[in-house]
Amino acid sequence: MKKSVLNRLKFAGIFALAIGMGACQTEDSESLPITAGLKLANEVTVENPLEAPANVVVINASKNAVSHEWSFPEGYLKNDLNKADSYSGLTPDTIRYDLPGSYTINLDVTDANGVKESTSLDINVVKPMPKLLMDKEAIEMQDSVTFSAKVFTYEGKDVSYSWDFGNGETFTESSVKMAWEEAGMYHILLTVNDGEEVLNSTFEVEVKPELAQGLYFHDLATGKIFRKPLTVRTETEAMATEFSAAHAMDLEVADGKVYVFDAGEGSFFLGSGTAGQLYAFDVVSKEMKVILDAISANNVPYAGTVEGNNVYYLDRREGFRSINKFTENLAEADLPAHFVKNNTLTAFYNSTAQPGEPGGIGWGNMNGDGQLVGDKFYWSKANNGQSIYTFSRDGKTAHDRLLAGVSVKTFKVYKDKIYFAVNVPSTDPNTSAMLKTGLYMCDLNGTNVQEIESYEASEFDQFGNLEGLSYSCLVGITGIAIDEMNDKIYWSYRSADQAPETSGVKRANLDGSEVEMYLSGYAPMGMAIDPVRR
Repeated sequence: MKKSVLNRLKFAGIFALAIGMGACQTEDSESLPITAGLKLANEVTVENPLEAPANVVVINASKNAVSHEWSFPEGYLKNDLNKADSYSGLTPDTIRYDLPGSYTINLDVTDANGVKESTSLDINVVKPMPKLLMDKEAIEMQDSVTFSAKVFTYEGKDVSYSWDFGNGETFTESSVKMAWEEAGMYHILLTVNDGEEVLNSTFEVEVKPELAQGLYFHDLATGKIFRKPLTVRTETEAMATEFSAAHAMDLEVADGKVYVFDAGEGSFFLGSGTAGQLYAFDVVSKEMKVILDAISANNVPYAGTVEGNNVYYLDRREGFRSINKFTENLAEADLPAHFVKNNTLTAFYNSTAQPGEPGGIGWGNMNGDGQLVGDKFYWSKANNGQSIYTFSRDGKTAHDRLLAGVSVKTFKVYKDKIYFAVNVPSTDPNTSAMLKTGLYMCDLNGTNVQEIESYEASEFDQFGNLEGLSYSCLVGITGIAIDEMNDKIYWSYRSADQAPETSGVKRANLDGSEVEMYLSGYAPMGMAIDPVRR
């Protein structure tokens, strides 16, 4: 009896479940309303219309449809070889309209029960106005620029042009070369006949003063850091910056900053005077950052080279230190140990070398200059140990000794040459010829020494005067800069007659030809070129 009741209950439950399932199935089978929806994916505004030829992308916003039929008369599928003007599917790829005009995109949708809905979208494709093109990013005074125009064209119809630059001349070519003598704002009127209509466009262009690299140098007479634009078409003057130094025997430019290696007042025979410092300033913002502050005695920054995040600076006589260029206000007590020191490159070291002797690096020798080129450092000595020494980037391996016995105060390695300044008459170790005080160049192995310019003077004091002082005070040429863009070399110069108006900056071609006085009336020390035309 109990079993029979239980079976009946089970059967009733199954029946109820079946009814429930059937009820749900009937409700789900009811069709949801179909809607046809269509909109543009392109962002179209008054300022940003659809311009011919136009690539139109649409969005299908329909709901509950199982089929979609598209038509776009006078347009075609951009990526279809047959240029079809209709499409069956959820969303067509890009629709192309070659000509200006008003067009309609149609969409017909159908749901599972055969119910249909339709919608359409009207679009307007406009003819673009002529756009001015020029072959340079910026227009500079007295520098020619070629103008042309991007113009909509109709197949089989010629286009004519008329250019008016406001100077009384008109031109009918499709492209025109023009130059303005003065900087300022100018207007260009362009008239285009595209075969359908005449379009007039006026363009305003800015003509800037000549952009140029900047030659930075420290003028000992005023203490100021100057910038001279290296213009080639216009005359410009050297302008004092807001920055100064006591004896900046080296300047370096890297990453848009000028690094000033200021040896202080006691830079030649040390023991007293204002302490030196190393600082950098941004050539655009003029923001200044002191890296080394109040450095005295033998630790003053004589010269250096900037590479990556490091500043490698030479002190007066001991060697190189490596400092992160983002360091600020590092005190003398916190200086890191030498990266390379006189006695660490044992292949070059001679503990008995005396002042003026070419026997190798020894005690008390004055540093000249330093430069990192590729994987090799170059390091010059200006008195005992006179030479240019090379060693590995990691500072552990000595390589070559170049120009042994030649007093090299400063130098620059560029391509296959070393350009160097002799500040004490020396003997060429290759030919035994006498090298007067002056500027020279040689091959990277120290041979084939060629004079660029020499002077009768034999010695210079710390102010650039000729007084026959002891070796410790010899300065001579302290600044050399290479203009890679124009194949020029610049250097500091002191006239033999000690006349300030005939001292200054000289320059020549990189092959040593065409030596000329570039700037007179200055007593330049360190110098460097910002290679960015500003």
